Amino acid sequence: VIPDVLLFRTTVNTGIVFGMFKPLATLFLVISIAAVPVIIGIFHSIRVHRWMMTIPLGLILGGTFGNMYDRVVHDGVRDFIYVKAIEWPIFNVADSVICVGVILLSFTLLFTKEEKSGELPEGERTIGENKQSEELHPSQPTDGTKERGDDAPQP
Repeated sequence: VIPDVLLFRTTVNTGIVFGMFKPLATLFLVISIAAVPVIIGIFHSIRVHRWMMTIPLGLILGGTFGNMYDRVVHDGVRDFIYVKAIEWPIFNVADSVICVGVILLSFTLLFTKEEKSGELPEGERTIGENKQSEELHPSQPTDGTKERGDDAPQP
């Protein structure tokens, strides 16, 4: 792609990072399969849908699916991006998005605080909350009926 800097070289990695633990290829497939429902469970357990949690989890899940597909179809992960300028080991896009997702998730967990008062930050919604509940006046019941106020005309 860019001579002496960035090249495409195809290889199949049956291990994990930098080709380590090659004899445990089946275990890594099982871990990938188990990771998918765990990641989805974490996503659904989040009290508030924040983009700072959704994006990293989506990246990790997407990268996991990509590598899992390769392990099932090709008996290993297909790596093809080689940064020759720094002699970095060959990797793939799925590896990259998993790494970026883990870094973003780590920063989110380390440097953001959840509101302790139970109040949601501006623009945030709890899972399952919809616009209809926002449009109701505080004195209105949430079951879809309207209470009669003191100024309502009598029949």
